[in-house]
Amino acid sequence: MAAHENLEAIAALTERMGKITNQLKLFVAKARPKNARTDVGRALRNVLAMLQPRIKNVVLAFDANERADSSPLLYVRCEDLRLEQILINLIGNALDAVVACDVPRIEIELVMHEMTVDIVVRDNGPGIPSGVLPRLFEAFFTTKEMGHGLGLELAIPSAIVRDYGGTLVARNLIPQMEVHGPEGGTQADADRSHGAEFVITLHRA
Repeated sequence: MAAHENLEAIAALTERMGKITNQLKLFVAKARPKNARTDVGRALRNVLAMLQPRIKNVVLAFDANERADSSPLLYVRCEDLRLEQILINLIGNALDAVVACDVPRIEIELVMHEMTVDIVVRDNGPGIPSGVLPRLFEAFFTTKEMGHGLGLELAIPSAIVRDYGGTLVARNLIPQMEVHGPEGGTQADADRSHGAEFVITLHRA
């Protein structure tokens, strides 16, 4: 019974991953957004299930199942597969960023406002170099080695979010301040990585 259920789950995830891969066409075609809405919690659960093999060694500060049990549905104006494409790219990017960390950690936070919702993806990787930040969402711009990705990882979510009247911003996290010595002098903790965060803002539906 368990094996049968696992096979069904794998088949469903494989089919969904195929559909999401086809969303590459959205970047080229610039299709007009549809009047659609999606539950953020469900989209996150689908994406985390697909990325589970990569997440198993990462400290993940978000429990989508617990949130689904205790919180009302939270809808945003975005088609479901497009939202999942955004989340796969951003969480996948965070997983790449923490690969060399001793204790890799990714936080996913939902911040609700009256008219909008922020979906925050935060990591404790090395952060974004200042020279890279201005070009981060350009098509075919990548910091990865040749043969690793198309350079569309961040351009695609940026384009999709804009299609639905939202925003996507990236920034480095502010270093924590620590106290050193009896004099109580403070100094930025420059020896540890502080990571980066990406904030998706979409209209509530």
